[in-house]
Amino acid sequence: MDETQYSFGDGPCLTAARQQRLVLIADLENDERWSDYLEAALQEGVRSVLAVPIPTDAFSHAGLNCYAGTVGAFTAETVGLLEQHAAAMSRVLRIALRLHGTDIHPEHLRAALKSRAVVDAAVSLIMLQQHGGREDALQILQLAAKSSNRRMHDIATDIVRGAGLPGAEQDER
Repeated sequence: MDETQYSFGDGPCLTAARQQRLVLIADLENDERWSDYLEAALQEGVRSVLAVPIPTDAFSHAGLNCYAGTVGAFTAETVGLLEQHAAAMSRVLRIALRLHGTDIHPEHLRAALKSRAVVDAAVSLIMLQQHGGREDALQILQLAAKSSNRRMHDIATDIVRGAGLPGAEQDER
């Protein structure tokens, strides 16, 4: 959905990043901003969007975009947790930009940040599902990677795409 948003050149996450303000859409069918993007999101089954700005520096913009298949999925508690998560991501991004700048190996920095964003999104989802803290969620993700002999990034990608943790099916039996 992020790539779709980029292709339109505007949308909730881009607005959150550019204007450094939170964008919460409880029901996409009742929102009139970004009509082409919202139509594409609805076709993908997205019903709610939360876009949280991630402060970086004067020359960069970032945002954390969260999607849900249900109306009103993002509660005040969820918004608060994701704002805390965005603040933590902000610190990492600021350090990376300070150390590496945007001109030194930009493709490597973008790839690293994209990979980190996927892992961070999965950690956030685990936090919400387990009602736990960041460290516990990260430990769950690391254990899942170790026990399944897969890269943590690959498991995080699966989780973000809607799959459960490896082995969760066996635990439910």
